[in-house]
Amino acid sequence: MSSATIEDDLFGKLSVVINDSCVTVCGDRLPEVVLRRKEGATINTYVPIGTRDPAGLSLSVDGSDALISPRPGKYSRRSYRVTAEFGGARYLLTPASATTSRLLRDGQPLGDLSTPESGQISAEWTDINAVGPTDAAIGYALAASFGAGARLFVFVMLEGIVDAGPG
Repeated sequence: MSSATIEDDLFGKLSVVINDSCVTVCGDRLPEVVLRRKEGATINTYVPIGTRDPAGLSLSVDGSDALISPRPGKYSRRSYRVTAEFGGARYLLTPASATTSRLLRDGQPLGDLSTPESGQISAEWTDINAVGPTDAAIGYALAASFGAGARLFVFVMLEGIVDAGPG
């Protein structure tokens, strides 16, 4: 189990707790968001929550069910997108670079979430008047559960070729 306290510029201190099958985000000014891997889900060791199978996941916001549908995360950055739906809003976390993903609510950009080398999640909110506590909590939970960013497939392929080379 790992735990981190994050200081968000808008929402103050929040806690991100990650164990083998569950990610919990909470804070004094945020609702509690819990993303859980269901028992029996297909395990993928490259994903912090352990799976990208929508049938193997459940999401709740302050105890109310939400929908979660991650894409499979294969060859393109687009395949690493994660969609969540709660309270009539549709959230999309989509890779913007190797270490950053953009959070959108109903198509409107809310901010960028990053996981640099330290592994600590950070957020830069695009419009402080547009992002609310639920938006932030869902964004942090998605980034902690699935990671932020994705490398371009061509760089992954080149790295594999170099690693497989003589030496």
